[in-house]
Amino acid sequence: MSMDSEGSAGGRKEKGSERADAGGHLRRRDSTIRLLSRNLSNAFTETNITLVVSILTLLSTVILQTWYTIVTQNSHYVSTFNALHTEYASPEMLDAFDVVEDFIIEHGVEHYTDVFMSLKKNKKRKEVSKIDHARRRVVHWYGKTCLFWKKGLIPADLLMSFPGERKAKYFLRNFEPLEEANRMIYGANLDVEVFRCLRELSVPALLRLNLQFSQISRISRIDFIFQRGRRIPSTNT
Repeated sequence: MSMDSEGSAGGRKEKGSERADAGGHLRRRDSTIRLLSRNLSNAFTETNITLVVSILTLLSTVILQTWYTIVTQNSHYVSTFNALHTEYASPEMLDAFDVVEDFIIEHGVEHYTDVFMSLKKNKKRKEVSKIDHARRRVVHWYGKTCLFWKKGLIPADLLMSFPGERKAKYFLRNFEPLEEANRMIYGANLDVEVFRCLRELSVPALLRLNLQFSQISRISRIDFIFQRGRRIPSTNT
């Protein structure tokens, strides 16, 4: 009996020792897990802070770069617009407009293209050079303005304020017939890009503003006379 009792006691001790070891392992495992969780939590927290700081830095950089680009672009727009405005108001441009206006007033709206063609066809350089140079200067300015717009160097809203619809209509009405007459005299293709550009750029009213039909019919008739070899009567006054 005593031996059985001792064996039983020994078995209980072994089982108790095993349970104690198992409990120790569980506690150590739990401790390790808690330590790893704490380390991972700290690591994630540091990573999140770093990520947030990086995102904020990136956003601030993008905002500042965008702001700088907008300011630079607007500054360039203003510079280009100021250069165009200054050239338009120059004495040479104003004189060119005066020359064309005086020519139209002297010969009449219905006849000034006839006179222009007659002078050029008869090679009266002295009489026609002044009006021809004025025509070229103004057309060149509008052509340059349209080129700047197409290349994105100046926005359309600025051009709508200047030269604006009224000045664009004036240019189309008075200078496009002269360009068409010049094309018919020399047989070259008319550079219509500047006139098409103004119609695209401006309000719909300009899209409907074409060459004056009365002048077109007269130009076509005179062109036919030139092809027949007939001479237009002199218009010297």
